[in-house]
Amino acid sequence: MITAIKNNIIVPNQSGFREQHSSESVVVSIADDLLSAIYNGSYVLAVFVDFKRAFETVDIEILLKKLENIGLRNKALNWFRSYMSNRVQRVLYKNCVSEIF
Repeated sequence: MITAIKNNIIVPNQSGFREQHSSESVVVSIADDLLSAIYNGSYVLAVFVDFKRAFETVDIEILLKKLENIGLRNKALNWFRSYMSNRVQRVLYKNCVSEIF
């Protein structure tokens, strides 16, 4: 995990799948950032995304059409098409493997 943080693969304040981190860690971090921004008179923009059911709730053809409409073509569009088609997911953490989803 340290290597992933050092190589900017994940951010240092990521809490998911890390020992001694929890959702409370995230709340404290966000609250601290918000309070610091307010104190400094800065603007704050936050985006929260829950990908829990992302692959089963997105209509792939609609997504691909929207990507094409914003200008994705050829290799980039084909990469997304390949990535999103016939895909299953599993989570591997230490010696535990999740069911396919």
